[in-house]
Amino acid sequence: MEERLGETCVRKQLRQKSFVHYFSAASCWAQAGNFFESIALCEQLLAAQDLPAPLHTWIEQYADALRTRRGQWYGKLVHQLAESP
Repeated sequence: MEERLGETCVRKQLRQKSFVHYFSAASCWAQAGNFFESIALCEQLLAAQDLPAPLHTWIEQYADALRTRRGQWYGKLVHQLAESP
């Protein structure tokens, strides 16, 4: 839903508001466990030339935290699978 709201904002030329919805969508994907989609949305936002600097910093830090968390969780999963009979 947040992605659709972002698209609607873009069509209505509410570019700055679209950033908020797209970032919210990235957060929703992360909470759902889809790190790939979340990080991909963050990367798309970071590529925007008109993304405000404070939001750029926030999204960049969020994406970095997701990458770290993803690595930790996947590492635990690999460890658990290695210990399984």
